[in-house]
Amino acid sequence: MRIESLQRAVCWSLLMFMLSPVVAWSDTEIARVDSGNVTPLHGHARRHGEGWDCNWGYQEIAESCVAVRIPGNGHLNSFGRGWDCDRGYQKADERCEQIAVPVNAFLAPSRQGWDCERGYRSLDRACVEIAIPEHAYLEPAGDGWRCERGYRKDGRRCVNDGPR
Repeated sequence: MRIESLQRAVCWSLLMFMLSPVVAWSDTEIARVDSGNVTPLHGHARRHGEGWDCNWGYQEIAESCVAVRIPGNGHLNSFGRGWDCDRGYQKADERCEQIAVPVNAFLAPSRQGWDCERGYRSLDRACVEIAIPEHAYLEPAGDGWRCERGYRKDGRRCVNDGPR
């Protein structure tokens, strides 16, 4: 008889343990009521004025605060209400796709996309070498060429200016 009582006690304890998440869930806070204003879970009352705002990392959807869904290779934006892609990735619908960087190019330092290396120019999603004619040199920016002193540009070549 003692064994049966022990078995019943163990079964009862196990059943209560298994049901505890259901009981706890039923008591979950959905909204807070402060001085007549209803503030949703993961929201807070505005410091000035009436109403509420969602907490950092949440966005307002249908009068509630829902966690911002951040895709792979993404991060929460500086406002905390949306997301941006990590460096080297760009938004494509609701995901971040890797930016295809062509040969002789590099990721742009301050924006999404890429730039050609010095001595190359962009053409049809590629970087092609800049053809520098005789008596010319690469411009300081590296994206074009100039004629040497005493020569002038004539189409794709440098021609002698003649005696001065």
